[in-house]
Amino acid sequence: MVDMSDISWIVGPIVLGLLIGSFLNVVIHRLPSMADGQSGDNGVTEIEGRSRRQLTLASPRSQCPSCGHRLRARENIPVLSYCLLRGRCSACNERISLRYPIVEILGAVGALGAVLMLGATPQGLAAMVFVWFAIAIAFIDLEHYLIPDLLALPLLWLGLGLNAFGLFVSPSAAILGAIVGYVAFWVINALAARVLQRTAIGNGDFKLFAAIGAWLGWEALAPSLLIASALGASIGYALLWSGRRPKGRPICFAPFLLVGASAVLFSGGRISIWLASVFAP
Repeated sequence: MVDMSDISWIVGPIVLGLLIGSFLNVVIHRLPSMADGQSGDNGVTEIEGRSRRQLTLASPRSQCPSCGHRLRARENIPVLSYCLLRGRCSACNERISLRYPIVEILGAVGALGAVLMLGATPQGLAAMVFVWFAIAIAFIDLEHYLIPDLLALPLLWLGLGLNAFGLFVSPSAAILGAIVGYVAFWVINALAARVLQRTAIGNGDFKLFAAIGAWLGWEALAPSLLIASALGASIGYALLWSGRRPKGRPICFAPFLLVGASAVLFSGGRISIWLASVFAP
């Protein structure tokens, strides 16, 4: 049993996470166009049929991607609105992607997990931010095979900035982690290009692994990569075996990498110690 103060620390992160998750859906939907120039000169994009406006994360207001219907306040309540609308637009009745409530729920789960695992501390708050970045990057990569610099680079610098005060690791460990993370993937990609005659890892993954090193230090890179590789291989083979993914089609690695990094972050380093004991008893 928990007392009321414990309940407040549970409800608060959940509500905050749902609200942030709703914003993350905007980021996931709009940032790829803003990042890769798909919107045209000066970020102008086609919306609402024939009209053209400036596309930013703040404007225009949320709307149905099918018919352009502007969402009213009661249609924009995280998770609840999706359930009340039965997953369909109130104007055109087109189905709303299940990604929207999933992202909102993950935002809440990530926030609650950070508080439960790391406490109501600066580390817990920072872990929430890391998870929210991770959710946005993972879903953009899944949908567009893209890791935007507009997310990867701020995540990198934020990790270095927080660890300048030793929040998770020492400043030197964070700097070394960023360097090792980038160089490690660069070397792997260079070897793959020479041996396999093709690119194995995208440039966005270089920066993302560097960002993970900046947050968790160089010692956390191997455990994060090991978890990501095991998870990615398991899911990849399962999809191939079930026929849901054609052979030769690339699998996004960023989501698995971020799951591995989040596991190491939430464990407070305990996973790294456990893996070290397993492979080097």
